[in-house]
This record gives sequence, structure tokens and C-alpha cells, in this order.
Amino acid sequence: MSGYHTKADKMTPQQYLEAVVRGELNDPVISFLLRCGRTPVKVVPNYIEDEESRNYTVLMEWKNPFIQQG
Repeated sequence: MSGYHTKADKMTPQQYLEAVVRGELNDPVISFLLRCGRTPVKVVPNYIEDEESRNYTVLMEWKNPFIQQG
């Protein structure tokens, strides 16, 4: 969530993620992963010590298109 620090005083990490998913905000990493077919699962606090993300990350899922989902 490398762009979260620019909005941290206005929204929660979950709100930030939802705005990025809706296309209202652009996050350098999350927006790229969404375009690559990743799906956000949940916000994870205290994942890594990082000022820009305020120590948050997003767990992203990639469903392998070569494996049939059953």
C-alpha cells in the first residue's frame, strides 16, 4: 500500500483499498496487481516496517487460469 501515506489522515487502510479497487485512487503497487488479475483478500496490519504504507499491506490472490476451479 505504498501510496497510503498520502491519504492516511483521511481514510482507513480498508477505505483506501476500496477506493483503489473502484479506480478512484491509484496505488503504484495495488493498481498494477489489479491489472494483472490479482484479487484483494484483506488488509494486513503490521506486515512490514514501512512509513509509506504505514506498516499495512494487502493480501492479494491470484487464481491460476490453467487450473480448473471446482
